[in-house]
Amino acid sequence: MRSVRKLGSLLLLVLLWGCAKEESSTGPGTAPNYFPLAVGNWWVSTTVQLDTNGNVVAGTESRDSMVIVAQTQLEGRTGFVAVTHHQNGTTDTTVLSASGGKLYLYFHAPQEVESPFDLLTGWVLWIDATQAQWTTASVSDTLEGVELRGMRGTLMMQLTIRGSRGGTTSVTIAEKNQTVQAQEFVHTLQIQGTFVPEGQSAGIPVQLTQTVRSWFAGNIGQVRSRQEPSALTAQLPPPLPPWQEKFGGEQSVLVNYRVQ
Repeated sequence: MRSVRKLGSLLLLVLLWGCAKEESSTGPGTAPNYFPLAVGNWWVSTTVQLDTNGNVVAGTESRDSMVIVAQTQLEGRTGFVAVTHHQNGTTDTTVLSASGGKLYLYFHAPQEVESPFDLLTGWVLWIDATQAQWTTASVSDTLEGVELRGMRGTLMMQLTIRGSRGGTTSVTIAEKNQTVQAQEFVHTLQIQGTFVPEGQSAGIPVQLTQTVRSWFAGNIGQVRSRQEPSALTAQLPPPLPPWQEKFGGEQSVLVNYRVQ
């Protein structure tokens, strides 16, 4: 078993690499180089927060940058260490690997679960640009110390992340004065589980579905992303009505880059 601070914190999705009208999508097979990884490559994006209806929250724009700082070997794969610098002064580190039109992310097992991604370990196939659909993860786990509506207990859950290829769209990279065609990839994250409050035997069914969209351009990388708003639903014992907590989203667009 592992511990978690708060069930709502499972919604803190990390947009792991990032930094219109729908048209046609390219078919499965040989994919463009959507994941150009080399030490010294960098990307700059602007990010805004979305409210629970998917509208932009005024005054939330920030400018973030990501740079690949090193190459490493992990569990049989060549990885690239990417550091993201946020405007608020915080940083995130991600290890990526790409080959054959596939993007892999490396996950370290944390002591405490802060987001759904913390349930993943080792190399995980994040995007398969050669396929129409793929499964990124299917993980079962039991989390202790979960808080839900002031109650503390244990959550037995199943996490599933599935990916799919969307359409293509035009994206403008403002500081480059460049418009590119970008391929959309969609990740659908679903959590289904049962929450058992301390001292009780009856469980409370809980469910969450989260959608993250990202667009990649050949020989550039990710040029746009959107984390859709989501909701955590719990079916409380009758006669109580179902309980729901809504969460906002986030979207970003690439404004500058350097790729070798």
